[in-house]
Amino acid sequence: QVNVGQDPENHLFPPHNISRRSRIKGLITIMEGCDNYCTYCIVPFTRGRERSRPWEDIVAEAQRLADNGTKEIELLGQNVNSYYSTISFAELLRKLNEIEALEVVRYVSPHPKDFDRDVIETLRDCPRIATNIHLPAQSGNSRILKRMGREHTREHYLEKVAMIREVLGNNCSLTSDFIVGFPGELEKEFNDTVTLLQDVGYDRIFSFMYSPRPGTGAIKHGDPVPQEEKSRRLQILQQTQNELQKERMTGRIGRDYQVLVDTLKPEDRFPVAGRTRDNILVHLEAKGAPERYFGRNLAVKITGAGLHTLRGQIIED
Repeated sequence: QVNVGQDPENHLFPPHNISRRSRIKGLITIMEGCDNYCTYCIVPFTRGRERSRPWEDIVAEAQRLADNGTKEIELLGQNVNSYYSTISFAELLRKLNEIEALEVVRYVSPHPKDFDRDVIETLRDCPRIATNIHLPAQSGNSRILKRMGREHTREHYLEKVAMIREVLGNNCSLTSDFIVGFPGELEKEFNDTVTLLQDVGYDRIFSFMYSPRPGTGAIKHGDPVPQEEKSRRLQILQQTQNELQKERMTGRIGRDYQVLVDTLKPEDRFPVAGRTRDNILVHLEAKGAPERYFGRNLAVKITGAGLHTLRGQIIED
């Protein structure tokens, strides 16, 4: 990790390194680069070593956005929680939590190795910090994880998940990334990935078939798993997740959430939509003009569930 501080390379983090997605959302890049060298990934060779933006600049940028009406910011980095300047990622989150005009602070994409108890307890203690945790596993088998150059085993990963559940309980969502058909992956090793889904209980996954990338460490292994087999494994993994996900989404019915409204669809039956603190999309019934809800953080009761989204009623108007 490199703290750029007053380094000349600070041009990588210009003062207005912001992309506004709507009137209420803003993006802030807090770090660039990657030091991990996973064998399937080209990012370290294209983005270079990890470089973190000074925390004072980040907080000042977030405050300016909040002063201009932004309600939600999202912190960006290849390994966003590997951030370190003169303070840690957890300390940065705590400072951003103090900006009263903000409703939600999100971040992508974290790395499991740096997702420690300090970060998890920060999510518990700071009501403005989002509790959707994206924890890329990539595989559920320790031999394949080592072959991928990942810095965790299956056992270490499950210990991390257990710590999250211990501290946050049901007040969070867990998502992950997976690659099937990595060179040398045996059927029994793929099955370890399927059982990891069952052991963790993810709210959503992003899954892909392995594809060789020139310049990566894994290229020397070729691409021995046939395309048809990779496709079969991907289908099994996604079907397994769909069944688990449906159950988890249904389990949210009857619960109350805060939903930050960021979408209006006046012609729809559910003309208002937004996301919970743990990043689940909720479509809402509206009383009166939908426009009056935009940008508000509403108390909502969940009344229905689909595979990817929820439906709800506004409790307080």
